[in-house]
This record gives sequence, C-alpha cells and structure tokens, in this order.
Amino acid sequence: MTSKLDYRINEKINPHTLAGTIMVLIGILAILNPIIFSYLMIYLIGIIFIIFGFIHGFVYFTTQGKYKLGLLESLVLIMLGFIDIISPFLGLEIFTAIAIIFFLFTAVSNFVLSRIIKSQMGSGIAILTGIFAIIAVVILVIGWPYVSYFFVGIFLGVVLIIDGIIFIMQRGDKRTLTAI
Repeated sequence: MTSKLDYRINEKINPHTLAGTIMVLIGILAILNPIIFSYLMIYLIGIIFIIFGFIHGFVYFTTQGKYKLGLLESLVLIMLGFIDIISPFLGLEIFTAIAIIFFLFTAVSNFVLSRIIKSQMGSGIAILTGIFAIIAVVILVIGWPYVSYFFVGIFLGVVLIIDGIIFIMQRGDKRTLTAI
C-alpha cells in the first residue's frame, strides 16, 4: 500500500527534475573550472570527429564512391579530430572563431527580427539579444586568442544551467512535452 507521501515524492522527483539538477550542477562546475571543461569539450569533439570521419569513409567505400564528397568529408573530419586531440588550443581557437561568426549572425538576425515585429510583443527581447550578441563578438575579438582558453567552458556552463532550469521548470509536464 502506498501513501500520499509516496505519490508527492514521485511528483516532485521525476526524470526531468533529476536531469535538470544534474545539468545545473555540471554547468556550475563548468563555470567554476572553464579551462578544464574547455579542454574536455575539445577532446570530446575531436573523438566524435574521428568516429564520424571513419563512418563517412566506410559509407564512401561501401557505396563504391557514389557519394563523391564522402571521402573528402571523411578526411576533413579525421584531420579536424586529430587537430583537436593533438593541439587542443588550436581546436579551441577554431571553435571560438565559429562562435564569433555565429554571434555576429545572431545579432544581425535579431536586429532584423526586431524591425519585422516592431509593433508586436518580443521586439525588445530581440533587440536585447542582438546587443548581447554584439557584446559577445567584441569581447571574443578583443580577447583573441587568449579568451579561447575559457570561452568554451563558460559557454557550455551557461547553456547547461539554462537548459537545466528549463528541465526543472517543466518537470515532465505533458502539455509542454507534447508541444515539442
């Protein structure tokens, strides 16, 4: 026989709450130790690139070369993976350069979006997001290449904390899960 307390505990602690809590804790650790997490992330990306490179090469050879760019993609992925593992700082610089381009496009698209939805709710948030993206670009460009050491770790930490809070707030709500 289960009591009402058992049901309340099951309602409070579910997989979303647990996953969200773990994500927030890992995010806090990433912000407290950004250099370690940056290197861990680059090593993980390097291993994933090498694995995907071999998969692309396998697909190229099993399809007997029908997919023409498969071999080139395979070689590029394997090369980038080895660069990330052998020289993680170079991998961090490449990732930071990609982030600069991403934030620049984010800023431009948010400013354009704010002009499109000027009379609707959310235009202020779009402008604010664009301003934050421009600030991120300026910080990354001015601090280049030394900011690369800790940028990935801090970025990963912030993303994990925000996603973890979203998971905790949802708590497995069926309405939010079916909307996704």
